[in-house]
Amino acid sequence: KARDEAAARERAEAEEKARQAAAEAERKARDEAAARERAEAEEKARQAAAEAERKAREEAAARQRAEAEARERAEEAELSRQAEAAARARAAARAAQASRQSSRAAQSVSEATAKPTGNAPSGAACENIALESALLQGGIVRIAARAPCLAGTKVTIKYGAHAFVRVAPQTGDFSFDLDLFEGIAPITLALANGELVEIDVSRADFSSMSKVAVVWSPPVNLDLHAMEYLSPRGGQGHVWARSPSTIEAAMTAAKSGGKSRGYLSTSDDGTNEGTKLEVYTFLHNPSQRTGAVTLMIDYETRGAVPSGAHCGNGALAKIEALVVRLRPGGRVDRERVKLNAVACGQAIPDGVRYNTDTMSDLLARG
Repeated sequence: KARDEAAARERAEAEEKARQAAAEAERKARDEAAARERAEAEEKARQAAAEAERKAREEAAARQRAEAEARERAEEAELSRQAEAAARARAAARAAQASRQSSRAAQSVSEATAKPTGNAPSGAACENIALESALLQGGIVRIAARAPCLAGTKVTIKYGAHAFVRVAPQTGDFSFDLDLFEGIAPITLALANGELVEIDVSRADFSSMSKVAVVWSPPVNLDLHAMEYLSPRGGQGHVWARSPSTIEAAMTAAKSGGKSRGYLSTSDDGTNEGTKLEVYTFLHNPSQRTGAVTLMIDYETRGAVPSGAHCGNGALAKIEALVVRLRPGGRVDRERVKLNAVACGQAIPDGVRYNTDTMSDLLARG
């Protein structure tokens, strides 16, 4: 009996161990199956995420291509419109000139016996105007006119919707460098005797430069500031009227430092008649992909502690300016900005006077 009981206990223990082993094996099998299912689910999720990311990249690339094509079509349409406008302006100028020549021919007998009054030039002298124009580096056209009739007279350079008025010296030699911040647009030279002379800039190249222009009319001085690559005010990369740099310096710095640079191609103290203008020209490096130029406008006439008409409810307390951006290739964007009034007799905080939120940055990428 003892032997039988011991044998029964051993069989029971063996059966229990076998049962436990089977249960453990079943548990491990379940765990492995669950792990495989989780791994398969994770792999499917990873593949689905990768597929979604691939589709998103393809859709983004398609959108970029569509946007680029739309921009190209818009640029082509704008260039075509400008060319048509220039052609119409040339035709109008030729018609006006032909009309004036016809009128002068009809009146030549009476004019031949007429004498100029005082120092006023004669009509015949104004017919012999020597005019030259030349495209310079950096998107500039130099306009030069020479004639006795120009001495001391006002000469108006009309560029698109803008008009720059200058007084010719008493020598009769007039010269003006026009910054082509609006790209290719109609340009005419309007003389005091009514003569209109067209200037052709159709061959100007804007493929590797940007221009940012501030245009205004009130008799005040606005300063355009450009801080290249986070340069602080007064730093080496701070370009403005008192530190304008030059195209040569910008080209040399870009070559030696590897970063694109710019310069103030046109400055204005606000004292001239007609359109006032300051222009920052940036020469792009096609291989550059990062970097930005911070831009802002300072109401320089108002100063640090404003007074008189330039503050409070004064006539010049608020100033509106036009910001024109010429993109590489010739596309032009325009926006209106306002410089709000400030209190009289109180120092203007630098964050208000030099407000970088007034204008968006210029991206340096090529």
